[in-house]
Amino acid sequence: MEKDRIEMSQRERDVLKVMSMVLSGKRTQAEAARLLCRSERQVRRVQRWLEGRGPMLMLVGLIDDATDRIVCRSV
Repeated sequence: MEKDRIEMSQRERDVLKVMSMVLSGKRTQAEAARLLCRSERQVRRVQRWLEGRGPMLMLVGLIDDATDRIVCRSV
């Protein structure tokens, strides 16, 4: 049986990696904004959006039903 895979672009993987570090307290919002070429306000919006999704936020709630790709609609 083959495991299910979630396809993501490199950009999507980068956003998830940086934002997971922000959520865990290893990076600040300002650092994330610089790394992602976004404003601090945009990073705060993404952070709030991710925090509302619970422990499975990396797998559930980020998948666009139309394309089956990981998305963050608040960016």
